[in-house]
Amino acid sequence: MDQTKTKTTAPDFFLYLGVIIGLYASVISLIALLFELINKWLPDVTTYYDLSGSGMRFPIAVLIIFFPVFMYLSRMSTKAIVLAPEKKEMWIRRWFSFLTLFVAGLTIAIDLAVLIYNFIGGEDLTLRFVLKVVVVLVVAAVIFRYYLYELRRDPTVPAP
Repeated sequence: MDQTKTKTTAPDFFLYLGVIIGLYASVISLIALLFELINKWLPDVTTYYDLSGSGMRFPIAVLIIFFPVFMYLSRMSTKAIVLAPEKKEMWIRRWFSFLTLFVAGLTIAIDLAVLIYNFIGGEDLTLRFVLKVVVVLVVAAVIFRYYLYELRRDPTVPAP
């Protein structure tokens, strides 16, 4: 479908803007929450951490609000594409998908570079550090894979 024929309306724009904000807020909060849990389970004796769990309140609050909003708006956008497959080619949807792929890929590269940098520097690769690298790597890889799949899939076939 020619992108010039696929018109992006204001509701489409704000729907995808909501998806973007919901996804990014949810992912950042999920990673922050997992980091806090790692800090609580494997505390660094040389660093003070508030083990009361107060550092987890904000990420949990954000997840409680933004993740359901993200899921709802994503479902709405998927339904809109199933009803009108030409909407798959809207510029806002494609730009959002490519931006997300770029950010996820960049995150993976930076995460691996930090791991290698610390390894080459002879720094102590603690279990805490490795778990945090794995958390970022897994979250970014899942997002990268999903949005790559979304760009390639046929919108008329329901997702599994």
